[in-house]
Amino acid sequence: MIGDPHIRTWFGKQFDYHGECDLVLIAAPGFQDGLGLHLHVRTKIQFNTYSYIEAAALQIGQDVLEVGSYGDYYLNGVESAEVNKPFASRLNGRKEEPASLSGFPIHFDVPEEKKKLFSVKLSANEVIHITVWKQIVSVKLDHSKDSQFAGATGLMGDYDADGLMLARDGGAVMENPNEFGQEWQVRDSDPQLFLTAREPQYPQQCKLPSASS
Repeated sequence: MIGDPHIRTWFGKQFDYHGECDLVLIAAPGFQDGLGLHLHVRTKIQFNTYSYIEAAALQIGQDVLEVGSYGDYYLNGVESAEVNKPFASRLNGRKEEPASLSGFPIHFDVPEEKKKLFSVKLSANEVIHITVWKQIVSVKLDHSKDSQFAGATGLMGDYDADGLMLARDGGAVMENPNEFGQEWQVRDSDPQLFLTAREPQYPQQCKLPSASS
C-alpha cells in the first residue's frame, strides 16, 4: 500500500479505494502466537477527487506506533519519543535498548530531504516500512508471506484465502473496491489505535469523493 490508497493484497491483486475514514489494513490477532498485530491507516480526501493516507498506526501486542504527515509520530502516546536509542542516547555511560513494539525494533531514518522512514523488523526478512513524504504517508510490507500472518484479514485481503477480498464474515467475496473499503472501516469492535478521533467514525460511513460516489 502506498501514499495514495493503491492497495495490494497479500498475493498481488491491486485496487484503489479513495474513501476518507480510518481503515483496517491488517488485522492479525494470531501474529506471534497470539501477541497480535494490527495496522490501520487514516485517509483524507484531496480536491474532492482522490484521497491520500495522512496517518498510519501499527500495534504489536500493547505497543502502538502512530506516524502522521510530515513525520510527526507518537510511540505509546509519547510525541517524538526516542526511537534510535543505541545511536542517539546513552544512560549512565551505557547504550540503551532500542525502542521497539513488544520487542520488535523500530529504526528511524531520513534518507532524503522531506522524506522520513520508520521500519519495524518482524524477522530476518520481514519488515514493515512506514514512509512519509511531506503530508503523504505510505505503508509497505517486505517479504511478509509467513505463517505468522495466518488468519490475517483486512484491506489486504484474507491471508488464508490467498488474499481474496472477503467481507468481515469471512464468506462473501467483495469485488467492488468502494464496498470493500467501507466493509473494513475501523469499527467500535476493532482496536482503537489513533490517539485522537477524526470524523467520520463508525457508524458514520466513509466519505467518498464526488467522482466516486
